[in-house]
Amino acid sequence: MAELDRSKRARPAPALAPLDDAEIEAKSQTYAAAQPFPHVVLRPAIDDDELRAARREAVHELRADYKETDLFKVYQVPQDLGTIERAAPDLAQKAPALLRVRDALYAPRTRALV
Repeated sequence: MAELDRSKRARPAPALAPLDDAEIEAKSQTYAAAQPFPHVVLRPAIDDDELRAARREAVHELRADYKETDLFKVYQVPQDLGTIERAAPDLAQKAPALLRVRDALYAPRTRALV
């Protein structure tokens, strides 16, 4: 089943490219000096077309339920994107771009960068 899931997402995950030492140092200085709070912007994080495709799939393929608490009003999907290939394989096949973005965000290189 995992082979089928990977073949549907034939394009590699658009992971963030690792920065070299000079870029990391420059980003660290930018982070420390940023106002009104420490932050840094990494661009391009993920290709805009890939993000648009993932959004389109999320809007048209995922079912979201409205939830309201005393603190939040949110739309929640019943599927966990971390295990969607096992929990809802039919849905996973309909959302390859969404899974590529998920894979890019959780890729070891990306996590090490963040």
